[in-house]
Amino acid sequence: MGIVLLVLYVFLPVASRVVFGIFACETFDDGTIMLVADYSLSCSDERYMSYRFFSIAMLFVWPVGVPLAFTGLLARKVWWQRNER
Repeated sequence: MGIVLLVLYVFLPVASRVVFGIFACETFDDGTIMLVADYSLSCSDERYMSYRFFSIAMLFVWPVGVPLAFTGLLARKVWWQRNER
């Protein structure tokens, strides 16, 4: 269990950066809006919209869900130790 938590803790910043990166679009002088992480993808494209929908779902998994899970595990451990006495 400790190894799994360590891997999640190390991977959390990278996964969060990728999830938030889908929302960064840049507007050019000719009016095109492109994704900063991948300039071959237009932010007005259908494929981008599906990525954006998936990223909204992943917001609840990585940047929100993993820290909440860590907090829950820590609170359970503290509660367990207090009631053990």
